[in-house]
Amino acid sequence: MELWFIYALLSTVGAGIFTFFFKVAAEQKLQGNCLTGVYFFFSVCGATLLWVANGAGVEQLGIVWFYAAAAGILFSLLYVAQIKAFSYIDSTIFLPLYKLVGPLLVVLSATVILGEQLGAWQWFGVGLSLVVPLLLLQKQEQSRQRNLRMGLLLVVGSALCVAVATSFQKVAMDAGVSVFLFIMIQNSFGLATNVVIGLVRRNITMAHWRDRRYLYYGFFLGMLQVCFFALGLLGFAAGKLALVYSIMSLYIVIPIALSVYVYHEHINTRKVIAIVLSVVALVFFQI
Repeated sequence: MELWFIYALLSTVGAGIFTFFFKVAAEQKLQGNCLTGVYFFFSVCGATLLWVANGAGVEQLGIVWFYAAAAGILFSLLYVAQIKAFSYIDSTIFLPLYKLVGPLLVVLSATVILGEQLGAWQWFGVGLSLVVPLLLLQKQEQSRQRNLRMGLLLVVGSALCVAVATSFQKVAMDAGVSVFLFIMIQNSFGLATNVVIGLVRRNITMAHWRDRRYLYYGFFLGMLQVCFFALGLLGFAAGKLALVYSIMSLYIVIPIALSVYVYHEHINTRKVIAIVLSVVALVFFQI
């Protein structure tokens, strides 16, 4: 088992748990802008400590500033959009669509723009990973959604954000930049963007800051994000973007399974098959 594959798997598990807690936050009516800002703050602190502990390297600083800043702004917008989308549509609708459009754009970017070459079996694995979200969608679920149209618009916006941001991350890792320095700068710009959004929308009040749930959730999500982001970036550095991100996109089965168990969201045979196919797809990425 190659190192990039291990990094991708571990990052996938972390991302799945991370996304489920965004669902938990939405169910508890936590304000997305405020929660995102708090977790970004803690993630910057964690990444800074790890960067210093690893020697505080500043190689390729110019590249880091440009790509990390752009990725941070895009991810900040992405996370706010995700929490908002969960208030309009079920995670069983949002996540499959998001993880169909997003990975498709990432694969196109990796092969067309970055010039990556994939083998026949690897393309088959990518194809299987794209089938998974299609299986998780069913037309009859539309009637259970609060605002399907707005939810779909947020899906498209989220997919565009992640495709561009992930491509920037791959370019930076290929240039040999420090992983934790990249995360520190990326999340600093993400935090700044989040603060600007909060000031413009004026949707954060003192009541939010007095609610300790933001502190607890923010700390947990911030530390978790540093871990799975670092593993994902190491995977990008060691392997191909198209393969690593296609594996990471399979994390959607984790929050869906947890949402079904905890919140009793809709489950059926197609979704069970999708989970099985997710595991099968992983085999072809290694061939």
